[in-house]
Amino acid sequence: MAKRNIKLDIPAYNKCVVFFLICLSGILFFIYMGIAPAHKSIVGLNRKIEDAQLQVDIQETLLPIYKLLKEDFMIDDDKELPFPAKAGLPRKQTDEIFTVFREMARKCNMEALSIVPDLNYLQKNSRVLLVNTIVRGDFFSLRHLIIELGELPYLEHIETIDIQQDKDAKEFKMNIWITLS
Repeated sequence: MAKRNIKLDIPAYNKCVVFFLICLSGILFFIYMGIAPAHKSIVGLNRKIEDAQLQVDIQETLLPIYKLLKEDFMIDDDKELPFPAKAGLPRKQTDEIFTVFREMARKCNMEALSIVPDLNYLQKNSRVLLVNTIVRGDFFSLRHLIIELGELPYLEHIETIDIQQDKDAKEFKMNIWITLS
């Protein structure tokens, strides 16, 4: 059996059409695989840039308000917290606690309503004394009062601070432990 050679004779104009379709599909493939994803990426980046610009505009608009609020609530953070050498309060000077606490409260723009030492600790020859204190003022004044209390060399610790809202201010009930010598 003899081999038959089959030749497809494609007319010349058909060859041009086939060649044109192959080139066209290559161009479309390049556009689909290269340009379209890059375009989507650029659109996404433009969206992110617009969002970032909107955030910058909002922050620039709110900056004057932020500065005003910051100035209004400026807290002196430069002050270092005190760490005095610990020493006990002599038992004979325990009556000075009233004056010292009232003066501290006044210095911090607060009103000392009650300063009551627990006398049970004085009778037991204890090394500590519990002082129940009630002061009236605001939170910023309380912060300053706590810093002032920290300067006392005989302050053991502040056990509790209970906060109660009053008509025009807040009342702070504190249990303060004092070291005695």
